[in-house]
Order: sequence, then structure tokens, then C-alpha cells
Amino acid sequence: MDGVWGMNHLKTSLLALSLSFFLTQVVYGTLDIKFEANESKEYIKNDRIGIYLNQSDNNSIMGNFVIGNRIGIYLLKSNSSNLTGNLVGNNVGYGLFVERSNYSTIVGNSFNNNSYSGISIWDSHNNILIFNKASGNSDNGISIWESDKNNLSNNDASNNGYWGIYLFKANNNLISGNNISYNGENGLILLDSGGNAIQGNNASFNLGICGGICFYNSSMNNITGNNANGNNYGGIGFHQSDYSILAGNNITNV
Repeated sequence: MDGVWGMNHLKTSLLALSLSFFLTQVVYGTLDIKFEANESKEYIKNDRIGIYLNQSDNNSIMGNFVIGNRIGIYLLKSNSSNLTGNLVGNNVGYGLFVERSNYSTIVGNSFNNNSYSGISIWDSHNNILIFNKASGNSDNGISIWESDKNNLSNNDASNNGYWGIYLFKANNNLISGNNISYNGENGLILLDSGGNAIQGNNASFNLGICGGICFYNSSMNNITGNNANGNNYGGIGFHQSDYSILAGNNITNV
């Protein structure tokens, strides 16, 4: 059984690319549910999905411990959610997976030590992710796939196995004030992504080729006021990427 249920509808969903396993049993078609911990905290631990919402809008998920599942929290076609103060970790898949879900606010959560990315946003737009911690994950800290107009600010995506923040076909996002240091690859990488504002991030002491912040086939981005110090292969790197603005960045010891 999954950790939290609404109605017992069975669904099987196959996620493309790096998500390699089947997921079953969803919370389906419920509105205005609140998952909120009491003083002892709600603790959800099992071998499937901790909290799973499908086509479920305007829900608040606050103050839960979601540990040791396949995916900690999964939002599918669920809009205007509020995730605050949850501790989500040691899951064998993703900490948080958001798919085709818009206008959610994800604030002050921890998504640490998961086997895939701490946070993965897929085909989801106009979401706010601020003051979250996504560290110590085996894959990326935060992954943004084909998702536009999201705000990622003041998050800690450090000490991950691959990238701190990873953007693929993601346009017009704000990436601001994040700590994206000490990752196994780059602090921030953009692939086929344009029109993004990359401002005031600390992308230092990362190990990947191309530097602390890296652009592949990603044009018309605005890169201002970032620190990219002490990375193994340089500060900020571009490959087949045009018409970007770099201003006021601090790049030393490369």
C-alpha cells in the first residue's frame, strides 16, 4: 500500500528517460486535502510511494517525514499544491517528482539522500521552489525537464552525485541565489534551454567538465552576479550557445 491514499483507483504510469520502474496506486480526483503533521510528525515509510496525488488540486502537504519509499512525494496533474516543511529522504527513486502540475509552491523542504534526483520537475510550469535543500542525492539535486517559467531561488543543491541543478528544454526560468557547489558534475547545466535568468548563484568547487555553470545548445540566457570559483574545469562554459549576456560574475581560482 502507498503511504497516503484518497480513493482506491489503480493506475500504472511509466515515466520516460531516467525513471525506470512502474508506479501503481494513486490518490485520484480528490480536492482540498491537507496532509499536516501533529506534534509527533506523520511518518510514512514503505516500499512504494509516500504521498501520491493525481488530478488533485489545492492541497497542502506540510510537516511530514517521508522516508525509504520508491518516490517520496509524487504530484501528477495536480495544480496549486503547497508543500512546506517536509523531510523527504533515503528513497530508492526520487524525493519529489512533479509531472504536468502547475502553480505549486514548494518551500522549506528537505529532499536529501535519494537514489535519483532530490527534486524532479517534468512538463510543469509556473511553480515556485524556494529555500529547499536537495543535497546528498545520488543523481541530481534538482532536475527541470521541459518546464517553463518556474522560480528556483535560495535552494541548497550541493554535494550531489551529478549536477546541482539540471535543465533540459526548460525556458524562461529564474535560477537565483542557489548554492550549487561541491557536486560531482557541474553546479548548473542547461541543455537546449533558453531565456533563463541565472542570477546570484554560488557554483563553486564542482568537478564536471565545462565548469561551475555550463551551457550546451542553450542561447539567449542572462547570467549575472554568480560565483563560479574553484571548479575543476573552469568557471562558466558554453558549447554551441549564442546571444547570452554575462555580467558581474566572480570567477577565480580556475
